[in-house]
Amino acid sequence: MIVERCAPVSVGGIDPSEAQLAHARTRPALRLAQFQQGDAMALPFPDDTFDASIMPLVIFFVPDPAKGVAEMARVVCPGGIVTAYAWDMLGGGFLYEALRDEMRALGVAVPAPPSTDASRICRQMPPAVSPTVPARTP
Repeated sequence: MIVERCAPVSVGGIDPSEAQLAHARTRPALRLAQFQQGDAMALPFPDDTFDASIMPLVIFFVPDPAKGVAEMARVVCPGGIVTAYAWDMLGGGFLYEALRDEMRALGVAVPAPPSTDASRICRQMPPAVSPTVPARTP
């Protein structure tokens, strides 16, 4: 949507999975984007590179979510936008929670993402990284 609505000069994206990157490269709307394999906790970009950094529905899979968001803030220019969003896993806001409950009732072991506590990321962020983001409770 950013490419279609905002007409950016450039777009960069990272993922640890080459298969995910290969899929992203096939999307016509993303033909402008430059994708590379990388780690959200050690972004391969210099400080102050982007106007915005967005992590949609991924933060649960970052081993140290606060470090990932701090890296996003590092690569965004002063006054830019840093956004990481996801479902409220701990507060019951996960879209497939009913399905997971049924699977558990059938005896199926349903794995959880490694960082479900990222639902509470605002409480984890140091003030230097997120001084104006209020912590919200479900």
